[in-house]
Amino acid sequence: MKRFLTAIVACIALVSCSERDASDILVFVKQYADTVNAGAKVDFLVNAFTIHDKVVRVTFASFDETYGAQDLGFVEPNVVNWTDHFYYDAPFLVKDTSTVRIKFIAEDNLGNSVTEESRLVVISKDRPLEDHSGLTVHSAAYGSSDGFCLRTRQVISSGTADDSEKDILLADDGSVSTATNAVFSLVPAFDYPSATRRSVEDTFKALTKSVSLPALKVDDVFLVGRKDLESGTMTAWGVFKVMAVFEEGTGVRLVLNYKYI
Repeated sequence: MKRFLTAIVACIALVSCSERDASDILVFVKQYADTVNAGAKVDFLVNAFTIHDKVVRVTFASFDETYGAQDLGFVEPNVVNWTDHFYYDAPFLVKDTSTVRIKFIAEDNLGNSVTEESRLVVISKDRPLEDHSGLTVHSAAYGSSDGFCLRTRQVISSGTADDSEKDILLADDGSVSTATNAVFSLVPAFDYPSATRRSVEDTFKALTKSVSLPALKVDDVFLVGRKDLESGTMTAWGVFKVMAVFEEGTGVRLVLNYKYI
């Protein structure tokens, strides 16, 4: 019984200490938007104050499923009561709709700290796609670098690569084929510079797909995706633009730009 009472007293002491430390410094956050489109700037009004000499540091951080934990910087107010705006640029995320957790951590000169967390829903479906430029693919006449793997986004050699990597194969006449479940759609009028996830997916759905393309020319644009062999469902993976075509001996060399979903 004595040991039990001792444990209760210890717990009360811990709780009291924790509550005292937590109330030594406080941080309040006013969030001006709960749901935004990716790329938007979001305003947070942050107020931190302490019962001691000064708030020495306010740290900002975020977490989401695409980028993980991100350090968003800090300020060192060195005042008892600090209020200011924090502006957050909503990122473009992999999922159409994702939640970002944003943390505000305030610390005072005696080492007390407190954390406030806000949640922001970010809509990212129409995010612009990252451009990978200068991919050089040779036809088989050169003996190497005659293909491309969608999964690794790397140029490959059909002579040494695994069959599962041979998504795009370039023939000596400049035509394209595949050894996997890749499918293609040639779309000359597609707006490559402004390509977004939505524009690629919507265009890909509307077009006829093929397992090959005729000889490619400069400025040709083609979409690429995969066909599920069981369900027949087509999924867009990205878009290519032919930047240059060089005829060399009995083969060709292509310079491609690629934007992937």
